[in-house]
Amino acid sequence: MNKEVAVEEGPRWEGLHPEILALIFSKIPPIELVRCLPWVCKSWMEVVAGPYCWEDIDIQAWCRRRNDSRAVDQVVKKLIPRSKLLEIPMSRVTDHMILMHMKSMPNLNVLDINFCYNITAKGIAAFGNQCKSLVHLKRNVPPAHERCCRIDDSEAKTIADTMPNLQRVELCFSAHAHTYQPYTLA
Repeated sequence: MNKEVAVEEGPRWEGLHPEILALIFSKIPPIELVRCLPWVCKSWMEVVAGPYCWEDIDIQAWCRRRNDSRAVDQVVKKLIPRSKLLEIPMSRVTDHMILMHMKSMPNLNVLDINFCYNITAKGIAAFGNQCKSLVHLKRNVPPAHERCCRIDDSEAKTIADTMPNLQRVELCFSAHAHTYQPYTLA
C-alpha cells in the first residue's frame, strides 16, 4: 500500500521581502548576523549583504566584552562599509585610524565623534572628503586645559570646507558643552 502524505507548506522564508527579513534579523546579535546567517540560504545571504540589515547596529557592548582587538577589528571592518550611522563618542580613535579605514565608508549619513580627543581637523577632513552623503555631524569637545587660552577654529573651517551636504551640526568647543543648542541648517 503506497500512501502519499500531504505536507502542508507554510510561508516560505525566501519569499519574504528583504525589509521584513531585515526586521527579523535585527533581533540577532551583529556578530551572528555576519558569521552565521549568510550561510543559511541564498536569499538570507542577499539580505545580509544588502543595506536593510545595517541601518542601526550597536556593537559597543560586544566590543567591550571582547578582549581581542583583532576580532573586534575584523567585525568592524565588515560592518562599517554597510553602515549609514557611525557613533563612536568618547572613543580613542585617532586621525591615523580614520585615514587607514576611510575608503570603506562611502554610505555614512550620521557621524557622532563627540568627546573623541584624538580626532583633529585632519581626521575630520578625512571624513568630509570620503563621506559625501554625510548629513548630520555631532562634534562636541570641551577644550583641554592647555588649549583653553587659545582659540582654534581649524575644525570648524574643515567642516565647512569638506562637508557641504550637512543639514544638522552639533558643534561645541566650550567648557559648558552640555548647554549647547544643536544647529540645523536650512
